[in-house]
Amino acid sequence: SGLSMPAGIAVDARGELVVAAAQSLRRYDTQTGAELEVVHASIGDPTTVATPLTVSRFGDRLLTSSWFSNAVQVWNAESKQVEASYQDFKVPLNAVEMDGAIIVAELAAHRVVLRHPGSDENQILHGAIAVPTGLAAANGRSYVADWLSGVIYQLTEAGIVLEVPRPIIGGLSHPEGMALDDEGRLLVVEVGTQRLLRIDPLNPQIEVISEGLAVGLGGVPG
Repeated sequence: SGLSMPAGIAVDARGELVVAAAQSLRRYDTQTGAELEVVHASIGDPTTVATPLTVSRFGDRLLTSSWFSNAVQVWNAESKQVEASYQDFKVPLNAVEMDGAIIVAELAAHRVVLRHPGSDENQILHGAIAVPTGLAAANGRSYVADWLSGVIYQLTEAGIVLEVPRPIIGGLSHPEGMALDDEGRLLVVEVGTQRLLRIDPLNPQIEVISEGLAVGLGGVPG
């Protein structure tokens, strides 16, 4: 509690909770809740964490994204260094890792792309999606949620890009954050109803995990 704008969360390689809170990247003990570390963010400095709004595991590193700073970064929490900073994406709303590559949701381009570290070339996973928000990837499967239409799509299978993104389920109310559990089921934060859902991609029915969550910020008028 007490954070100004917690936007993204992840469990790092040490089993500790990391929170992307725009003005900082914070680490907490998952057992006690004690704050262990605060890394203050910057604007326009590629050598430091740039206003992180999402965070996820990237091997033993962390992957952050920020639409505000238009940056996707690889952060080494041990050395306290930015190991890679990509600022050529088109308003990145989210970024996750899949098999060592980076998947990025680009709001301004209305697409989802895959990029290998060290490259400046993008492979398009979904080229026509209104507001790509939540991303999730594991074991060669990747998914994206469209905040506007309420549809979740599968993008890859066994690491191979699907020729046409496969709709998994629709009718959701502004899905945002997503993750995959140990059984390959999607955990989805449905901001429009303030619920946490669980959806099995192989048998896509909605299971409500929690309701009445204080999540989601209203959009700026216009």
